[in-house]
Amino acid sequence: MARIDLNIVDLGADKGTDWVAIGNCLTSDQIDEVKEQKTDSINALNSLPTPFARFFVAKEAFRRVTEERNHPENVAGFAYRQLVSDILDVYELLFNLKFHKNAFDSTKKKEKNIQILEWDNSKLESLKQKMPKLYNSINDYYQSDIKEEKLFFVVYTENGKDKLLACSSPYTGFVTPPDMDKPGEGENPVGEKYRDLRILRKGDCNGYYFRSIKLFENRDKEFKNYMFSLFSSGDVNEDYKYIKEYVRSFEGDVDIRKDFKQDCTLVTTDEHNGLCINNLEIKYCNETDVDNFFTSTLICLPYRIDRSRFDVVTLSKEVEGRECDYLLPFKPEVMQLFGGSDIDSDIEIHKENVTVKLRYQGKEYKKNYCKNPITQRDGTIYDLNVEKINFNLGLFPNILSNKEEENNYFKVLVVAAQENASQRNFNIDEISLSFYKNDKEKCMKIEEKQSPKEAKFGVLPSVVRSNQKDKNSDGGTKFYELFNSSFDVIEVSVCGNTGLIIPKWKKNVDANKAFTYAIDLGTSNTFMSRCKNRQDGTPDTSAKPELFSMDCPMVSYLHEFPEDPQTPLIKNIENSFFDKAKNRIK
Repeated sequence: MARIDLNIVDLGADKGTDWVAIGNCLTSDQIDEVKEQKTDSINALNSLPTPFARFFVAKEAFRRVTEERNHPENVAGFAYRQLVSDILDVYELLFNLKFHKNAFDSTKKKEKNIQILEWDNSKLESLKQKMPKLYNSINDYYQSDIKEEKLFFVVYTENGKDKLLACSSPYTGFVTPPDMDKPGEGENPVGEKYRDLRILRKGDCNGYYFRSIKLFENRDKEFKNYMFSLFSSGDVNEDYKYIKEYVRSFEGDVDIRKDFKQDCTLVTTDEHNGLCINNLEIKYCNETDVDNFFTSTLICLPYRIDRSRFDVVTLSKEVEGRECDYLLPFKPEVMQLFGGSDIDSDIEIHKENVTVKLRYQGKEYKKNYCKNPITQRDGTIYDLNVEKINFNLGLFPNILSNKEEENNYFKVLVVAAQENASQRNFNIDEISLSFYKNDKEKCMKIEEKQSPKEAKFGVLPSVVRSNQKDKNSDGGTKFYELFNSSFDVIEVSVCGNTGLIIPKWKKNVDANKAFTYAIDLGTSNTFMSRCKNRQDGTPDTSAKPELFSMDCPMVSYLHEFPEDPQTPLIKNIENSFFDKAKNRIK
């Protein structure tokens, strides 16, 4: 027979053996005296006769889990551990609020959001006339249980639908709604609208908030130190006794450090007030969220990138016979972290996936990219060889002056083609470039304009000068011009997937020499030469003209080409283009 636990509250009404009916309600102090034993059933969490009973059940949950921690033989049970885990998830979700909002915004669809709504007891008056019994019930308990004028609600919005994640509580900070409770480990919440709730946790571990049990000891170091600091303050109200005792019981945890420093900001509500619950200020981590700088896809090119002319992700170990390469799987803002210097990252190529590592301020961040991702945390490899799409680009000039005003004109040619026209309908419009300039405060996008007439001095447009499609619509060329500005990074978009290209610029050497140039534009080839000017500025025709050679190309092409001394450099470059690009490049 299943065990049944009866909880008896001594109201002092009778000392005998008879049951006595009393007319008054259970008070918060009397409810607080209810000491539950092991509870695996979620039904036991929602059976006390007060609208705010869950506040006291949450207190009991923390007391029981703390008791189990101190005395493992006193098992708290699944239901209590689940409730404690869910409440910790609320704290952690808000602690990582900046990270999650950045992740939501990065999709550009902005289908997800987290907001904090306020409700104060003045709004009870609207119930007084419409629903007097409900008003009387809530009002009586509100005065004794809430002890504050305001309640706060954490609401998650996805695809236009709102889901209540938590309500504020003066005893544990938050409580989650009963509909979010799970009957057992790995089972769905009892509330139907919570069964598709999938908010991905931050960090290396896979998983979602409010799905599996994750107690304090299994949380990230940053969050553990935040909570320990939060409940170590002398300002914490005695009402928080049980959650405080639970968190403080981890004082000896290897991750807890009393000198741990964090940059945190007070969470604000939809009414722009600080989220303060019974004198407990709830904050979010304001530090840089490096995880947000990864893209969701990793673009794989069907050729190797010229690493002498472009910065690319370093291979931790070279793969023999490798004929592919990868665009940097980062958002342009990653440049802010490194101040314009090389991105500290590398990749590991495995049989089924590619692992990208990014190091910043002594920490390493990882993201796995797979052809068929298993979890939502994994990125997708977008392999152009599989898609039968190829593209290349040329950048002119590939040199920067140390005088910024001289860096006032650049052009980039993009050429693309579909290798198998029967596979999909592809054209040059599905590839686009965006240009960014990095400074100390932000990575600024150089806005694109369609007309070169708008390129006035002092503005920073990139201009699509021409956009040529082939008649058979399997590719084409696109020609960009940038006026009055240099740039540091190019974001490439291929069929909606993005990656970065960072040019390795040559730097000019200042000189006081002046030259006169001669150019003969021919139909098949062009002749260029120069001669040095005299001090009066006229060309020194007595000196032999200097001929230009292709030993130092002024155009940087994305693809790697062989350095065959038996073949002219220009032929090495042209012959290494993919077939459908050769005529288009000309």
